[in-house]
Amino acid sequence: MRYAKTDTNPHSEVEYPKQRGTCPCCDSIVIGHNGEFKIKHWQHYKRADCDSWFEPITEWHLSWQNNFPIEYQEVYMENNGKKHRADIKLPNGIVIEIQNSPISPIEIEERENFYGVKNLIWVINGETLCKNSKLNNQFVKKEFSISINIPYSIDENPGYQVDEFMEKILSIPIMKELIHKSCNYEINNGDNISLAFEDYIDINDVKLKMDMLMGHAYIEMYGKQTLPFFKSKNLINTCMVEYDHFIKVNLEKKHWRKFLDMMKYPLFIDNLQGLDSDYIYYYQKAKIISKKIFLKKYKNYCK
Repeated sequence: MRYAKTDTNPHSEVEYPKQRGTCPCCDSIVIGHNGEFKIKHWQHYKRADCDSWFEPITEWHLSWQNNFPIEYQEVYMENNGKKHRADIKLPNGIVIEIQNSPISPIEIEERENFYGVKNLIWVINGETLCKNSKLNNQFVKKEFSISINIPYSIDENPGYQVDEFMEKILSIPIMKELIHKSCNYEINNGDNISLAFEDYIDINDVKLKMDMLMGHAYIEMYGKQTLPFFKSKNLINTCMVEYDHFIKVNLEKKHWRKFLDMMKYPLFIDNLQGLDSDYIYYYQKAKIISKKIFLKKYKNYCK
């Protein structure tokens, strides 16, 4: 456990060995461990960890968690009387589970049921969980990409529904034209549209069209009264980035752990043999993705 409650901080890391704190979940006493060879962590005093999904902290865990603000790390959640701490929980409800060690099929099912549909993303350490497997691929070129984040919810407009707004956006001729021109088109988590283009496109023109398209669609569906709230807070986000494009992507499985195929929700593999450290592998879609783009997308929800 990375964080505990202390007299001075409700979200405190261990400051010195044998420091005392309180577990945020069960209010039991926890003791700080901060040795020369072990990563500092809290441990329950005279009892097992209250979260049955407990996994020892590693430097790899910390490197992923530290990409997000502290308030979104080790967030306790309750469902049907059971409590668990999510490695990362974003404001829109998405949970990112950082998995370094083997996990049973039963626990996989329990976690996916606990966090719910569309709310869970797995990130696993390929160095420990599929170290004998190798990703073969061929780099081709750069592609131009646009990512459009549609607000998941708007507090000032309780009638707003992301699903119906997404349906409206996709039906507009300008968007249909962009989708037709793109070489790759995806909808992610129900509130993100990703478009990739092999040929150069005028980013300023596209951003202008997207802003107009979003605004007109919103007014048509919900009126002008809450439009300022929609446009403020960076709820509309269009950007142009370049990302590496790969072909002939093939995962060569050796001593493959079968429980990985039981993960129904998006599974991303880090530290995979044959893949540069700047990238992760999206297993279900057999795609190589830039870590920078992956993190930028999910960090946007923290604004």
